[in-house]
Amino acid sequence: MADEKKIIIEILDSSGGDAQKDKDNKNDSEEDGLSKTLNKIFHPIQTVESLTVGKNVLINQVYQRAKQQIIQAVDFYHNRYFSLKEDYLSEQTYNNARTAISKVTSFAGAVASGAIAGSTLGPAGTAAGAIIGTVGYGASEYFNQIKTVQNYNQQLNTIGMETNFARMRAGLVDNNRGTDS
Repeated sequence: MADEKKIIIEILDSSGGDAQKDKDNKNDSEEDGLSKTLNKIFHPIQTVESLTVGKNVLINQVYQRAKQQIIQAVDFYHNRYFSLKEDYLSEQTYNNARTAISKVTSFAGAVASGAIAGSTLGPAGTAAGAIIGTVGYGASEYFNQIKTVQNYNQQLNTIGMETNFARMRAGLVDNNRGTDS
């Protein structure tokens, strides 16, 4: 029995700290806080979960970037074609089709995102998430339409004011100054 080995078992409390150390050393709260943080960071399950989430975010960003680059390249060549041919009707048809496709994919993405987010609560959560995604998409489209109408009205008002100013300056309208009627 020359080589006796001693095994020390530390019991951790529910917050991830060392319960015995908390009882023995009240003055080492900063070190204990660091210990708790490191335990949470380097816990194998949490590390694997954070790496998986990080990998998913990175993959999504790469996918979105590649998609945007392809869309920009296709738009560049289509716009170049339309400007060289001066085919404005075909360009308008293309833009209308692209807008419709964009709205359909945006709607499908909103519904799918809502369903995926709600899927943690089971089938009822999936349905509720899809409904919430649909309502969110509808509200977003409604506010976009309101903003478009307001911008259009603002442009009309600006043009009207500029036209009235130009008339006044040219002397075409005198707003009943010096007239009997």
